[in-house]
Amino acid sequence: MGLRSPDFLIVGAAKCGTTSLAAALRDHPDVFMPTLKELSYFAQGDGQRVQTFDEYSAYFRDSGDAKVVGEASVAYLWSSSAAGMIAEQLGGQTKIIVMLRAPWKMAYSLWGHQCRLERESLAFEAALDAEEARRNGEMDLVGWRDNFFYSARASYANQVRRYIDVFGAEQVKVLVSEDVFKSPTEPYADLCNWLGIQSMVLDRFPRSNVAGKSRIPGLRRWMDGSSFGKRLVRKILPGSIRSGGRKAVDRVNRKDVALDRMSSRTEEHLRSVFRRDVEELSALVDRDLVSSWYA
Repeated sequence: MGLRSPDFLIVGAAKCGTTSLAAALRDHPDVFMPTLKELSYFAQGDGQRVQTFDEYSAYFRDSGDAKVVGEASVAYLWSSSAAGMIAEQLGGQTKIIVMLRAPWKMAYSLWGHQCRLERESLAFEAALDAEEARRNGEMDLVGWRDNFFYSARASYANQVRRYIDVFGAEQVKVLVSEDVFKSPTEPYADLCNWLGIQSMVLDRFPRSNVAGKSRIPGLRRWMDGSSFGKRLVRKILPGSIRSGGRKAVDRVNRKDVALDRMSSRTEEHLRSVFRRDVEELSALVDRDLVSSWYA
């Protein structure tokens, strides 16, 4: 029997609960998902972690007789080429899961994530002001540059449209994060039915990858930096082992604390900025997301 390829992909968005969703599906008896999240094979460019299809396929070699196989990489939603590449290499029958939250909350959470990784030095409002310069490559940034594009990443309509255009609306399932976390039973059962797997009761949705701070300030900056020793490790150890090591260090170094609340003035401004995109997205997915997020 040859290596399996994914039947479904969780493509995003970042900071919208995809880690929790992946954990819930990974625990389902009919589902196989690799332990490592964010393989990002179809996100061509700097965001691509796995470089070849053979390497990518190897992550699914232990899928056994699982009814469906999947993976989660939030860079796919943002990538302008991922949808076409997925259809070409996995097939147009691939099911696409998109999980979204109120865009101003997503943008703020992504900024907080970058702060926790000690990559973001600007206040949220200053980072929003600097976004255009950052997208134009005018500022030096640490890590994947696109993770600093807070406003653009939270503008969902065109990103979702790419997948609907390629796969068709029936192959794209859009979940609203706020609904799933508040009352997961119905949306999770509906998702199971859509994936063609046994419907399971999920009373509580696991919370993963929440906001936090570093226990040891500067450790993440050191991990992101360059030295002879780290360059040697990159040559010797496979990417999967290095990535697992980084995640283990992150878990130990991480202190879960809630982000300070966004200022009401900034939130009001962003609610206005994103309104048109949310209206466009609502029409695209045939769901009133304005009422969901602006109530």
